[in-house]
Amino acid sequence: LLARLWEAVPEGTRIVANAVTLESEALLAGWQAARGGDLLRIELAEAAPLGRRRGWKAAYPIVQWSVSR
Repeated sequence: LLARLWEAVPEGTRIVANAVTLESEALLAGWQAARGGDLLRIELAEAAPLGRRRGWKAAYPIVQWSVSR
């Protein structure tokens, strides 16, 4: 999909892709190594019950690749 998108969009277009699995993270890391751009890892957590108190419950991290064609 990324290869087809890369060829289809005109130069100057910004592409942003997100990944949550190890396999898709590796794919984006490969594209970033070959084409440049920024690779970010975003981690979020939300407050959730933890016994009689509350604690942070982590969500899956998101890896985001953004690049200008």
